[in-house]
Amino acid sequence: LVNLGNDVTLFPIAPKSGLHTSETDRNYQDCSQTVKHFDPKAPTLRIFHQFSMGESIGTGARYGLTFFELDVLSEREVNHLNSLEHLFVTSQWAKEVVDKYCTVKCSVIHLGVDKSIFGFREKRRKNKNFTLINCGKWEVRKGHVELIEAFKRVRQKKSNVELHMVPTNHFLNQKQTKEWLDLYNVDGVKI
Repeated sequence: LVNLGNDVTLFPIAPKSGLHTSETDRNYQDCSQTVKHFDPKAPTLRIFHQFSMGESIGTGARYGLTFFELDVLSEREVNHLNSLEHLFVTSQWAKEVVDKYCTVKCSVIHLGVDKSIFGFREKRRKNKNFTLINCGKWEVRKGHVELIEAFKRVRQKKSNVELHMVPTNHFLNQKQTKEWLDLYNVDGVKI
């Protein structure tokens, strides 16, 4: 938005994290500084969870971009989503869930990949191993129990299969983290 010439005010929900370049850092700083003199009648876009869309800044039109993983919405979630002028979701599945429960106008915005940052380069494999990668915090609802059971069955038949896990979950205590690590203490798994 900044690069398109728009005045943008940023009200961070959480501390800055993620991919940083000098341009993103400069834009972040510029947008954060405008908090001192933002237009309270300007439209707002809240990018956050579905249970927190009712919270807003100013009195302008309110838009939301949300994400969720279940196909049932609670009364609170429905109320928060319906409080918006327009809601954006990232898949047709999510739009169907919203349309089933809510009256808010909803559109799909498909997420993309910036190929200048995440470029593809073809590379010849040096070994014949088949590597599976799972990125997602340890959670039963994300299928991590089923994943390791399936991997063990495949590994019995194919020894050249590896599973690389990127499973950080800062909400687990040490005991819970150890339980997951013990479950995934399997030949061919790298954490």
